[in-house]
Amino acid sequence: MDRRPGLPCRGFMSSHADDVDRRRLCGNGLAVSGALALSGCLRRSQSPTIRIADCHAEDADPALLRACRRGMQLAQHEINGRGGIRSLGGRPLQIRAHQVPSSAASTLIGACEADLYTGGGGSHAADAISRHANAHGHLFLATLAMRRASPSPAQAPMTFYLRSDAQMLTRMLAAAVRHHEITRWLIIAVDNEEGSQVADVFRYALQTDVPAACLVGVHFYSDGYADPVRLNQEIVAASPDGIFSTVRGEDVRRYLAHPGTAAALAHRTVVSFSRPECNDAAHDWHGVRATRIMTGYDPDDDRDRSHRAFIQAYRNWYGGAPTYPSLIGYVCIQVLAALLERIGRLEGKHLAAALEEMAFETGAGPLIMQGGTHQASFGAWIGQAEAGGFGGPTTWRFCDGLLHLPPHAFGSTDEN
Repeated sequence: MDRRPGLPCRGFMSSHADDVDRRRLCGNGLAVSGALALSGCLRRSQSPTIRIADCHAEDADPALLRACRRGMQLAQHEINGRGGIRSLGGRPLQIRAHQVPSSAASTLIGACEADLYTGGGGSHAADAISRHANAHGHLFLATLAMRRASPSPAQAPMTFYLRSDAQMLTRMLAAAVRHHEITRWLIIAVDNEEGSQVADVFRYALQTDVPAACLVGVHFYSDGYADPVRLNQEIVAASPDGIFSTVRGEDVRRYLAHPGTAAALAHRTVVSFSRPECNDAAHDWHGVRATRIMTGYDPDDDRDRSHRAFIQAYRNWYGGAPTYPSLIGYVCIQVLAALLERIGRLEGKHLAAALEEMAFETGAGPLIMQGGTHQASFGAWIGQAEAGGFGGPTTWRFCDGLLHLPPHAFGSTDEN
């Protein structure tokens, strides 16, 4: 393994492709450690590098983490290659990756000194990082975690969210069906906070943007188990033209494998709410003759010069196409580097004040950080697969998050 002097490195990947990543991580200052190594983090009064701790829970999806960190690594390589953060004397960025047990996240995160925090993937990780960062005056830019109603920006002034939240993604999907001739809608949502929220947002969007729309029913199912028989009974009884569904992951695979599902969904439009990086596999929908509309990512979208440059740089560096988490990681480091370059200091309170309403040029295109909610205008791609029995998306369209930012008061009654 290649190593540059003075850069601690512990590998966290094991495949051949990941070994290549590990060498590059070491060669460009991305020090990786596991939960057991957190207590041994370097403690120095002054560091020649700008230390970014990328923290996630142990139960976070390893494929998503690897993809996100690849994007972070690429951005770090580019920024350090241009001379680091010049307003801070050319100091380079150094990203340290950590995964911690959810039960001891706060303690272990606190054992590692860093100038900035990112991450938040997995159970309770974002809450633990947010508490630590705000208690110690460090900026926390969440990447894989979505913004929620609590804590509010007033309660956590150092915490900001990069990726689109649930409300934004729902608005994007609602906008995608605005001009479809669909009048009868059924909502199927998981019975939890997020499910209730997105159901309300979609219902409100229908009422305001599609006056002819009629909501024929709302069905909530238990988190972790969507009964295929009952769902199909609900669909047949309601006879909707369109279905807005939050069923995903193992639930959607089990549902689509049920022998009665293809007939229940035939000739209907299914709008699937899911995180873009977790989009349901196309092969799961094989044989289901329904039009699908979903969030996802188009690695061939060259509509924007910055995104085109990101795709090319990623392909040159890794030899393959990027994914949505890769873009999130890349943009995260771009945002932090631009913020540091502009402010020229590391104190969290100054960084947080400057980040509010700040605009950026990123690999995802122009981006702003909304001050009232600490939510970035990160967009997503909306895909549509026509009813043909093959399942794969035929068209992708970028949806600018700026058009779908939440109201400044999260959970405003405007959304209910």
